[in-house]
Amino acid sequence: MGDFVLSGNVTRRENKLIPHWKGPHRVVVTNNGWTYDVQEFVAPFAIITRHIMRLKIFRDKYLGVTEDLWEYATYANGGHMVQRFLDCKMKFDTHQWEVLVQWRGLDEAENSWEPARILLEDFPLLLARWVRTDAKAEGMRSFVLNETSSRRGK
Repeated sequence: MGDFVLSGNVTRRENKLIPHWKGPHRVVVTNNGWTYDVQEFVAPFAIITRHIMRLKIFRDKYLGVTEDLWEYATYANGGHMVQRFLDCKMKFDTHQWEVLVQWRGLDEAENSWEPARILLEDFPLLLARWVRTDAKAEGMRSFVLNETSSRRGK
């Protein structure tokens, strides 16, 4: 109990069952050796019963703290997920920082430049960690760290 898992829903397509994994969810009850109750990690925090065949242990080497996991779950269940940040630049016409994002599950050709302010709303911890550890992000480090610290103070 307490483990994080992905929960699979299946759809039938051309005589095949195709799982669609969502989560992470937290295991809250072991019903028996075959079924488990898992709770959504974001509102409405619903508890659903899943067969062990429809559960996968959640693993992501880049996530380790609860806030990161919450951030991941919130965004993963409603849109694209960031695989990693690749580069940053100051857009000269708007004087706004942009970040080149590699999206999880999408091809390299679908990498996109996104406004740093938007990424700060969706991924403040991931972006702050990236600017602290990647030399490519040195130029926008003070911007991100100032923004994240001022948001914590609100």
